[in-house]
Amino acid sequence: MRYVLCLALLSWATSAVATPQETYLFVAEATPKEERLLLGDAVLNYVKTDAVDDESIVVVETPRHEHVVTLHVPAGSKNARLRRADFKASLGQFAAWLSRSPGTSDQLTLYGVPETIASLRGNSGGPCRIVLVGSPVFHDDLHAGWDMVSGDGIGLVPTDGTLLPGSGSPFAPGLVSLPRGTAATWITPASLWGARGSKDHRQGLMRYYRLWFQCQNDSLLARFSPSMDYAFDFTPEAGRVVLHPRADGAAMQLVNDATVAAALDVPRPAEVAVVPDRIPPVPPKESKLPGQIWGKFRNEFPRRRQLVIVRLRYRADESPDTSTDVDVRLVEDATGREVWFKEPRVNGLGELQNDIRSGTDTTGVSPTFGDNYEILVVADDVDPAGLTVWINKFVGVGEVPAELSLIVKGKIVATRVITFATPEGDLGQDAGARAASPNWVRVPLSELMSQQAAATASR
Repeated sequence: MRYVLCLALLSWATSAVATPQETYLFVAEATPKEERLLLGDAVLNYVKTDAVDDESIVVVETPRHEHVVTLHVPAGSKNARLRRADFKASLGQFAAWLSRSPGTSDQLTLYGVPETIASLRGNSGGPCRIVLVGSPVFHDDLHAGWDMVSGDGIGLVPTDGTLLPGSGSPFAPGLVSLPRGTAATWITPASLWGARGSKDHRQGLMRYYRLWFQCQNDSLLARFSPSMDYAFDFTPEAGRVVLHPRADGAAMQLVNDATVAAALDVPRPAEVAVVPDRIPPVPPKESKLPGQIWGKFRNEFPRRRQLVIVRLRYRADESPDTSTDVDVRLVEDATGREVWFKEPRVNGLGELQNDIRSGTDTTGVSPTFGDNYEILVVADDVDPAGLTVWINKFVGVGEVPAELSLIVKGKIVATRVITFATPEGDLGQDAGARAASPNWVRVPLSELMSQQAAATASR
């Protein structure tokens, strides 16, 4: 009898101290109506399937962190929850907010999330989860100098040192942290978010935000996804990997690893001068003419006997959401050495001289190749028979035409026209299997040289 009584007391004590779970939705005001409706469907499905009894679902609109409504999930059967009068009233408030016209900001004000949760949290000991819906690319007028895109449109990532107390960064720890062990998901506006669709920028920010959550009482950012279907999936994408912060100072870092000083938080604009390596400024139009190109490089390489240039031009796609980028690589077949934007100079092989993207030019109503082009200078005394040019649709939606030209002594002597028709670029991820990828086209340099020889012979 005494044993049974002890079990009963233990059961009562356990239920008495149990604290319900809390889930916070931080939703950017600029979230389109169609995405809001998908969010509403995801919430209803979550309530009917995985939400626990007495769980609180707290909805907050950003960037101002305005509390919208708190949905208290009733205890009882899953299907009966939606029929409870008090819960239906809260759902009505939620539905009214979902149908409102979107605002202008896609920002989440992530640095304020711990404080907002602390101010709204009803049960200090219960599990806490977060769903973020908005842009991961930070911009905040109150924190000038920490924008994640430079004035030239180049992606910037804060260094790990910005996560230390006293760094002057908005992402540094404050007096309030997230509840220990918080799990989070991040629903992004699109798959190819980031400056110019840059994979390096996107992955750099994904790592940084994971580290930010990790520094918040050992919390976990489980996944990034453009789909609302994963809003309430807090299982890590590939298992939990603990990140180790780098020992560096507080600064903003270009995606090509150059660092620039960042202004400390002050309520006034601050400018950062950035000189990018990945995408130089657009040169004057006349510099793209074959003769001018040859003349420019002849002056830079005065001892070259025969200057051989491979020029790639391409037309930007018609989507306003992408910044089309087609890359060219020169590969030495025997060794696998490559000239490309991450290794622009390879001795005895060649140099990548330009990598320019500037949108679409039009002549009348017909789009032209415009100012989007890359130039490779082939090294002297290298056998063209052993070289291959690979062209990659790095970023772009739908049809993207490209033109590969061989320029010798200032004259175009051979041309190859290519059209990529894939749904989107591969961000270079198919490089290891490029021969089988529709986002890659192989052009042996010897074919262009043969086209030159045939043209000469026919004259």
